[in-house]
Amino acid sequence: SLNGVDLNEGDKVEYEETEGRKGMVAGNVQVIN
Repeated sequence: SLNGVDLNEGDKVEYEETEGRKGMVAGNVQVIN
């Protein structure tokens, strides 16, 4: 689960990369239906 959104393998996702303390992290993740 990412940001409370269940992602299945193969799902297309749209996200913005933002810099976090652990390096690049995906933010504002949305599943493209």
